[in-house]
Amino acid sequence: MEGKQTISELSHRFGVSESTIKRRLKDISKSWEQLTIEDCGYVHMDATYWGRSWGVLLALDEHSGFPLYLAFIENETASDYEKAIRSIEGRSYTIFGIIIDGKKSLFTLFSDYQIQMCQFHIKQVIRLISHRIQGLRQRENLRAYWTR
Repeated sequence: MEGKQTISELSHRFGVSESTIKRRLKDISKSWEQLTIEDCGYVHMDATYWGRSWGVLLALDEHSGFPLYLAFIENETASDYEKAIRSIEGRSYTIFGIIIDGKKSLFTLFSDYQIQMCQFHIKQVIRLISHRIQGLRQRENLRAYWTR
């Protein structure tokens, strides 16, 4: 098995109960020492979660994919992103621009930088809007059919 695996799959693979897998995952150390960096470029930032209140905020150098910042978080706030940017700049990395997920508060917070919404999140917005438009068209077609 490669890639992402569920707790159930891990339990079956290692021949232990799901609660044992959960307990072992909980015991994994959640520490990260921010590395010294002396470079420049664009910073790609996003957060992902496992469950409702355990996630990671990660900032990567857009060109190399090198991790510039990592922090374990309970929820995604603008102050988490601000702390990440200050940490990155404090370690001698010159930020040309920031690629983020589209939270309006981040566009305001980082107005001194070039800001770009990441392609993945742009696609999500387009898909959402196109589904709404398609739904409107279908409702209009149904209304026209029933009002004949």
